[in-house]
Amino acid sequence: MRVRFSQEVLEREDGETWRALARIVDTFTEGRHVWEIDDPDAIEASCWIAGDAGSREAKRTLEIMRKSFTEALYAPPSRRTHTLLVVVGADLDPDHARRCLEAPAHVVVENRESDGAFLKAMVRAFQRRELEEAIERGWVDVVHAGGFGELEKRVNELIGTVPGPCRIFVLCDSDRMHPGHNDTEAIKALHACCAHHGVPGHVLHKRSIESYLPKGSLKRQGKRDVFEAFFDALNDVQRDHYNMKEGFKRPKTPGGDVSTPPDHDGLFNGLDQDILRKLCGGFGDHAWRLFLTTRSEITSAAVEERCATNPGEIARLLDIIEALV
Repeated sequence: MRVRFSQEVLEREDGETWRALARIVDTFTEGRHVWEIDDPDAIEASCWIAGDAGSREAKRTLEIMRKSFTEALYAPPSRRTHTLLVVVGADLDPDHARRCLEAPAHVVVENRESDGAFLKAMVRAFQRRELEEAIERGWVDVVHAGGFGELEKRVNELIGTVPGPCRIFVLCDSDRMHPGHNDTEAIKALHACCAHHGVPGHVLHKRSIESYLPKGSLKRQGKRDVFEAFFDALNDVQRDHYNMKEGFKRPKTPGGDVSTPPDHDGLFNGLDQDILRKLCGGFGDHAWRLFLTTRSEITSAAVEERCATNPGEIARLLDIIEALV
């Protein structure tokens, strides 16, 4: 976040305010937030600094202020992090501002382990260095909801716990069985949650996080028949809505015909039974672990190749999260 100090708060002479301001300055030294400075001379002449002139704390604050001011002159013009602004003394009193700035942004997901692995893999693939550091240092907290039905409960628990701007993002699988399948329970739950609380969210365009695994990653899963049928026989839209974990159900009798679920709305009609049999069983319940074990295969180019039906989706998703840091 970007932080300014109002002139009024700079002229206060009470120790409680100064202690809160010192804690806020600590977040600048960590690189967690950015000190936005219009007039460094006014800050240096304020009661906060001049009233404590010569002390170790005042000297330290001046040094950080000058460094922040200089760095701002050379900040990248397209920087996506630190877009939210808090004015201490105007938007929030000093102690509330301190609490706001020391609290993490939250990304609420269905499953912290698997969805967290997906999110971190995408952050690395798209080289979002600042966001990667924010997650590693706990400045962005990936919150476990325990299923799409629990998303709103988790958001409700987070809302209002910290003063200042709401810094919550909600992410979930779509569970779509075909391109026009926009009324899944997961989609309805996320939209209701975001509308009720006024928080940003994103429903994945594809069926699940595993649908974003690049070709190189899936090849290393060891499911040769599934892999070949998936990439050789299916088109991009079919791959988007295939059940990556379980695939199609195996026929009850050996050599029997495979029936695709009617909820697919005919998406897989026309495929040979030989192909459908190979697609039974999917890539396994733990395919998501490939986000952890095949990092070298997960690049922005490889992910974009898998996102042919919705180019730029992952970059847009990361942009929204970065704006909350």
